Amino acid sequence: MYPDGIKRGKGNPVANGLYLCILLLFPGVVFADTEHTQLRTLSIGKMERTYRVHVPPSYHPGVPAAVVMAFHGGESDAQRIEKTLRFSAISDRENLIVVYPNAVDGHWNDGRKSALFAKHDKKVDDVSFVLKMLKALRKEFSIDTTRVFAVGVSNGGIFVQRLAVEHADLFASIGSVVASIPEPLKERFRPSARVSAIFINRTDDRFVPYAGGEVSFHLLPMLKTLRRPPDRGRVLSTEESVNLWVQYNRATSTRLSARIPDHEPRDGATAEMFVYSGGDRETFVSLYRVNGGGHTIPGGSTGIPPKHIFGNICTDFDSTEAIWLFFKHNARK
Repeated sequence: MYPDGIKRGKGNPVANGLYLCILLLFPGVVFADTEHTQLRTLSIGKMERTYRVHVPPSYHPGVPAAVVMAFHGGESDAQRIEKTLRFSAISDRENLIVVYPNAVDGHWNDGRKSALFAKHDKKVDDVSFVLKMLKALRKEFSIDTTRVFAVGVSNGGIFVQRLAVEHADLFASIGSVVASIPEPLKERFRPSARVSAIFINRTDDRFVPYAGGEVSFHLLPMLKTLRRPPDRGRVLSTEESVNLWVQYNRATSTRLSARIPDHEPRDGATAEMFVYSGGDRETFVSLYRVNGGGHTIPGGSTGIPPKHIFGNICTDFDSTEAIWLFFKHNARK
């Protein structure tokens, strides 16, 4: 153990140098510039779908740009996730295109077997929506196909896992926040390509449990004991989800772990980082484990959800900056 709290891995100085940078991240107030965000529509069968596209002022048609697709959580929408994740500000700084798709009725068909969403999932083909959206983006913009990334929160993060398993060839890296792999996907976890993956999950998440199991959504927890909750499907544990990607990518040659500095002890949460490197095609798998954190996004998000419902918010690092740093250094090789 070194003085900075990091357990060094063997034989991969790139990994050691790269991920030490993440420890320098700290929450900062960065406001999303929505001025250059425009609404787009396209048709999937008889259904009209919408998505928001943020194009940085520095974008030039002759220069291929990276693309980040950001999927909102359940009961949310594209406009809110743009303000929450603040990827548009990073877009303007880093010259990348950010896409914020809208789900139908606020729910993504993420691969869970759920009685509550069975009718919805039968009629809504979100995967085809994403494929058609990417095709439209490639026609409209100069896209660097080695730098197409997807990130999602909660229901959106579970959906990103489905996208990566079923269409791994489209994405260089993915990120899931307060989300894991849907349980039914374990039996068909055979991606067509290696994909770097980052997870940011909390140990005290009562909605998408860190230990896996039933997904729930109780704004008033006391009602859970009065009536049987609706079936929202199940997810694998965070550890099993991470290990599936580690084993598939063969990212087992180097494992680093580090404690994130506890900048704000009063927030009731601390964080640790785990990085697995040495994967095929230079892939990485990373986990930020927030101990004591609830169903919340660490650092910098606009609006503070009620603590008694969603749990503690870790303010020791900025999730969006951590995700972008991971994406930035994990283009498809």
